[in-house]
Amino acid sequence: MIRILDRYLFLQLLPPFGVALLTFVVLISGHFLWQATQIIVQHRVPPVNVLYFVLLQMPRATVLAVPVATLLACSLVVSRLAAENELTAISTGGVSTMRICLPLLVLGLLACLACLGDSELLIPAADQQSRVLMNRILFSRKSLSIRPRTFIDAGNGVYLYAADVDTRRDILTNLVTFVVPSKGPVLARWTPQARFKDTGIEIEPGLWYCFAADGSFTWGHDNGGRLALAGLPAAGTLGGHTLGNLSMRELLRRARDLERRYPGQGVRYLVELHWRLALSISPLIFALLALPVASKMGRRESLIGVLATIIIVFVYFVIMLWMRILGDAGRLPPAVAAWSLNLVICCLALIGIYKCH
Repeated sequence: MIRILDRYLFLQLLPPFGVALLTFVVLISGHFLWQATQIIVQHRVPPVNVLYFVLLQMPRATVLAVPVATLLACSLVVSRLAAENELTAISTGGVSTMRICLPLLVLGLLACLACLGDSELLIPAADQQSRVLMNRILFSRKSLSIRPRTFIDAGNGVYLYAADVDTRRDILTNLVTFVVPSKGPVLARWTPQARFKDTGIEIEPGLWYCFAADGSFTWGHDNGGRLALAGLPAAGTLGGHTLGNLSMRELLRRARDLERRYPGQGVRYLVELHWRLALSISPLIFALLALPVASKMGRRESLIGVLATIIIVFVYFVIMLWMRILGDAGRLPPAVAAWSLNLVICCLALIGIYKCH
């Protein structure tokens, strides 16, 4: 009887999970499409390239959609069971509330494994392809490579900052180039104007500044030069993720290297690592939370339980984003910023299940 019940509940979970997953992936990807539409209009990028870029964002959208789909599927099924008094009948048959959680936990565990695989394999590969695609677009629309008043990581320890970008004439105004080597002093070069030319940037004469480790610096006149565009993150204009193409192992390695050389500079990598892990574990926690929430609120009307879960998900992501901002800013340790909310929800879910028992 127990196996039949487990199979019955698990099969009931699959259709709403699939529908919710597809719905939220489309909605989240639609956000990227809306951004891409602006790029098409403003910069005349071929629509086929932009649509391909949006397609490459679907693995990232899936990671965000899986926790929502898990909670909605579990809440919908539990709410229906509560509204139709099936939960009462199951309890009368001697099946405990904790035992009913098993199919929900199985779905949550499978969702966790899917998120981990997506985060470790699909997202880095998709982000790498999106960077290749945007680099290809860059050579047709060079002004897409740099945003005004924004620091751009050009790779190999080179960072750019331009006060203004003339997209019609492909001219950068008040360009500052920072060279941050793994060892040695930091070099800054300033030029009043630079121009996109062929596959690089022609930098006019300006000034250079060399900052030593002891706080002193020297400066002089710079004769200008040329900077290759191959390393520029062209995907930045379309919302590219500078850390997205790194695996979790690579994030940990870079965080350790930076912390060893420049204490406090590896925080962003650690926050990204803990964020991915916490987000991947969240479906399992949401599966636990669905039973107490939906069984209480769904006895009168199943939609009430579903609406409650939507509100919970919305609040969850808002708080998670806020915690991530605090983590990136160094206000909270990376582990605390990523895991504290999951821990609170897990405790509340266990307390709710105990009271339902």
